[in-house]
Amino acid sequence: DLIVEPFNDSKLMAHTMLDFGFEDQGHVIVSIEARKEIYEEYSLVAGALRQFELIYIFGEEKDLLTIRARVRGSALHLFPIRAEPEFIAALFKDLAMSANALHVEPKFYRSLRDNCTTTLVKHIDRLYQDKIGIRMETIFPAKAGELLHELGRMDTNLSYQQAYEASRIDHLIVKYRDEEKNFSSLIHADSELAYGKQ
Repeated sequence: DLIVEPFNDSKLMAHTMLDFGFEDQGHVIVSIEARKEIYEEYSLVAGALRQFELIYIFGEEKDLLTIRARVRGSALHLFPIRAEPEFIAALFKDLAMSANALHVEPKFYRSLRDNCTTTLVKHIDRLYQDKIGIRMETIFPAKAGELLHELGRMDTNLSYQQAYEASRIDHLIVKYRDEEKNFSSLIHADSELAYGKQ
């Protein structure tokens, strides 16, 4: 799934993450971010001026989503992706290899060219025949869900506007915050209901 976290309900700026399901083993989120050191605060200008290193964060779905929905009060959208299992597995491995490579060769985060979404797209384009490339919807990540729908890669028969309305999950994260074992399954079951899949 593609997770989109708009910045203050912005129509252009957002943070994007990928959510990988491992059947009975739960979900792992991959988040590509600016690595802020102590006393550093994120800003688009600082990111454009290469003030932050690039970091890949791999974490449990509950940890990474709960801190955004509950602590930060962020809106979160979950868009189901339509892709072959072989591609999804290859993408996860490619992300892990790039994360490990940063130990040897660190890279800078750049607000426009090497941000959360453009970096994900580079991984996808390495593995997929139909290239996405750099375009407005990747430079401005709040439009990433719209691009996914436009490319026919959103796993839904809904229009984009309907899918956008069905995609909100921050209220579900708050609702199921105390669930230890069933958090992910409940979130995804309710999300599928919203998309009309059950």
